[in-house]
Amino acid sequence: MELNQIHHLFLDSSGVSTDTRNIKQDSLFFALKGANFNGNSFAHQALENGACYAVIDEVVNPTDDRFILVDNVLETLQALAHFHREQLGLPIIVRFLNEQSVRYMLGVALIPVSGMVWVPLP
Repeated sequence: MELNQIHHLFLDSSGVSTDTRNIKQDSLFFALKGANFNGNSFAHQALENGACYAVIDEVVNPTDDRFILVDNVLETLQALAHFHREQLGLPIIVRFLNEQSVRYMLGVALIPVSGMVWVPLP
């Protein structure tokens, strides 16, 4: 499936999920891998929990029409984010240095100041 087709599915979905424990109804599930987990193992559970599609990079049996097989799930998610930002035409001024920075950014409480939202950058 081409990136623009995945983007169309994203626009029709409720968002992106990477954890089946917190999945939103009609979201796209991206089966990320880590040192101690393989999201492909949870693709069926993601669909059962309400995901509309599961993006995987390993063949999962039994197969399902809602599986989208890609070469690399993480690279596909990154490409989708980049493609979506380009479609919006807005400048994005955020740079994540490493995984720890991502964890920090996700854990930071957003503080409204005069109608604006300030996010401290590491």
